[in-house]
Amino acid sequence: MDDKYLVVKGSSGSGLGDRLRALLVGLVYARVSGRRVFVDWSDGVCADPGINSFPLLFDTRGTQFAGDLPEEKTSILPAAWRGRLQRTFHDVYVGDGNTTWDRQDTIRRYSIDMTRVDYPDRVLVMWDFDQLNSIRQAVPGLFESDDEQILCDMYHQNLVPVPEVVAAVEEYNRGLSRPAIGVHVRAAREWDDNKGKIHLHQYCRTLDRLMDRTRARSIFVATDNAAVQDRLLQRYGKARARGKWFAAPGESLHRNESCPDPLGNARDALIELGILAECDHLVYPAASSFGQTAALISNGNRNQQYKLFPERSSVKRLLAKLNNLLRSDIPDGYS
Repeated sequence: MDDKYLVVKGSSGSGLGDRLRALLVGLVYARVSGRRVFVDWSDGVCADPGINSFPLLFDTRGTQFAGDLPEEKTSILPAAWRGRLQRTFHDVYVGDGNTTWDRQDTIRRYSIDMTRVDYPDRVLVMWDFDQLNSIRQAVPGLFESDDEQILCDMYHQNLVPVPEVVAAVEEYNRGLSRPAIGVHVRAAREWDDNKGKIHLHQYCRTLDRLMDRTRARSIFVATDNAAVQDRLLQRYGKARARGKWFAAPGESLHRNESCPDPLGNARDALIELGILAECDHLVYPAASSFGQTAALISNGNRNQQYKLFPERSSVKRLLAKLNNLLRSDIPDGYS
């Protein structure tokens, strides 16, 4: 293990949720392949460019983490990283002349194929979170748990947020009346364009029915849009939210040049992730990696986690509602 490494890069388009999910898959791979892990989040998304934000956000335990990036003069896979290990994913990707995004081709070119765990190369590099099934193929029968439980275990066994983040989560949770509903709302234009818009009335309809059923005493709101936060706080007297920096309405909070403190912004996101994960019920967009990660690291009942989807045709909504009748614990309004 001392001689072999897995380097986990942050992709320039990924926020905290995507990065954490990729790291958790990397931790699984490192465990079965006997490698040390180095996490390189120095691409300027979660801190100023050139500063590795990972050790500023997380302490580590369990898996052996490397304190320094391995040297360049060694065997490295994929070949695209040879001689460029110190560079960010974005710099390498753009430097290769890429102008359009093909996710599967980019995984093939810039992440190792995880159906193999016996590479002789000293350094392997990855950035994606799509290869957990590949690891299962490489080591049949190793994992009895489902994917979500495997990644949840990886998180709790290997990662703990830095003390100031843990303290902030604990302090906030002490003031949150129980039972509590956590709701994560994505309302950035770029996200709506790529994933499909989920209207605020869908969140409200779900919250109304969930509050009526659970007799929740508080709602914690985590969103990327200040106007959405204000509307939810005005609508629900039991709703609360943390103070934080917001971008202009409709703009993303990460990868935003107007953000005065990218590291502080990442810490706020990590605090909100921790609060959401400890809520008794969780409502979030099904396609949101941040919401998925909150659900993933939660030790709560998955039947108390509710995913929202963009509104569909009346026929598809009817089919979804009929399907939901099989789960009596799900209020109407989402699937």
